[in-house]
Amino acid sequence: MRDSEIRIGGEVFARISGRVTEAFFATVSYRLEPRGWGTRFPAVLNDLYGGRLSAKRVSVALRELETIENELRARFGRKSDVGFSGLAAA
Repeated sequence: MRDSEIRIGGEVFARISGRVTEAFFATVSYRLEPRGWGTRFPAVLNDLYGGRLSAKRVSVALRELETIENELRARFGRKSDVGFSGLAAA
């Protein structure tokens, strides 16, 4: 399993273990998408997971990530150490 990079243009913002990446996307789909992969969060689970998120879809993906974060926190009843709010900076 390859590690993943979050890259905008030529700049790399983060490197993430391939296993962590797979676990995140699988958890979102399994826990929050009862009708299947990408049915509620297509920008995140189809575009971002697929490795290509167009500039036009960034704001949609950020909204989806916010919803994912809120719903996972609500479902598991504890504060997560990882959030997505820092991705909206700049």
